[in-house]
Amino acid sequence: MLADTALMVQDETIKPHGRGSAFETVMEPDFLAVRNTSLKIDNHLAAHQLPADDHQNCSIALTEALNNIVEHGFANLDSGEIRIALTVGVTTIRAVLTDDGRAMPGFQLPEGAAPDPIDLPEGGFGWFMIKSLSRSQTYERCGEMNVLTLEFSRGPAN
Repeated sequence: MLADTALMVQDETIKPHGRGSAFETVMEPDFLAVRNTSLKIDNHLAAHQLPADDHQNCSIALTEALNNIVEHGFANLDSGEIRIALTVGVTTIRAVLTDDGRAMPGFQLPEGAAPDPIDLPEGGFGWFMIKSLSRSQTYERCGEMNVLTLEFSRGPAN
């Protein structure tokens, strides 16, 4: 099992990037890889001693976005990859998620309005939560690639 896990998260690097640092990795589009990658992202954020709210907002939103990419962008696809580039700057945390899965419906982000909990089956709060926790969100379809950029506010280190 550990050997399989090692194959799911590849090419992990942490590079100095201006005043912050960048974390980059490539993962396979499956839920175990999301879990493993989320732990690595969480460790990278923890190293910056961010205020707890900033750390948690970023971590929760990125995990939800990665789960959405796997669940919707790669449903019934045999292969693909998701690239994550995370930069922790002085006032902003920026995450760029790139994947070769299916495009977003209408080539745009979902509205992300608060859903009526009575009408929901399982879940349904994903984009509302992502938009609530992040400062800005952009989506582009570039050729065969989806590019989702999320930016989060960052307060001073603890």
